[in-house]
Amino acid sequence: MAKGTFATVLRAKFYESKSPGDGPTPKPTELACKIIDQSKSKDEQFLQNIMRRNNRVFIFLQLAERGDLLTFIRKHGALPENRTRFWFYQMADAVRYLHRQDIAHRDLKCENILISANMNVKLSDFGFARTCTDPSSGAAIMSKTFCGSAAYAAPEIISTTPYNPKMADLWSLGVVLFIMLNGTMPFDEKNLKKLLRNQLGRHIQFRPEVEKVCSLEAIRMVRSLLEPDPIDRINIEEVMEEPWRASAVANKN
Repeated sequence: MAKGTFATVLRAKFYESKSPGDGPTPKPTELACKIIDQSKSKDEQFLQNIMRRNNRVFIFLQLAERGDLLTFIRKHGALPENRTRFWFYQMADAVRYLHRQDIAHRDLKCENILISANMNVKLSDFGFARTCTDPSSGAAIMSKTFCGSAAYAAPEIISTTPYNPKMADLWSLGVVLFIMLNGTMPFDEKNLKKLLRNQLGRHIQFRPEVEKVCSLEAIRMVRSLLEPDPIDRINIEEVMEEPWRASAVANKN
């Protein structure tokens, strides 16, 4: 299904064991199986409730039948605002839950947003996730690790300064929102110096045909999330209180 630097994800089937006389064999359950090569990754945070064979770790997860958001957009193009809003607030609700648990995802991107059979989205891949507070002192911990993809990284990450990982999550959420509405990336990530200039200069350009039909609330949400100053950037609690959310109902065009 998909392959990354340290892991491969495959479609798997689980067959329930059956004793003689129990009747017909039940239909197998389809799962996603993430296989981590420990010879390349020594991260132990994954090693719970899994199966291990030599250097490989097998993690069985719920299958996202409709794949990831990036593949969906590549196939169908930019999404209608109603669909975008519905999915965005599902993502935002998940991010709010993480942040309330004092956890930052640190790798929010379209590839890590999965779509279920009934067209709901779920966050995946918590390999870069971390807590944001020192458990002994209770002090906030600034992150210094360059995580995830440059195209989704906040300017404070690109500039290699210690950053608030929760606020970096909000920037990444803004990039995902822009992509859903426009079908394109908000910034060109090939040249990091140019990328940072465009981020700091707020050079966000909606496609003209999208801007004509997009609500002012949606455009405002994008610009509030893609605010280069993390102090002024909207936080997740404010996202959930924005007027745009009022229309995030099950009207999923």
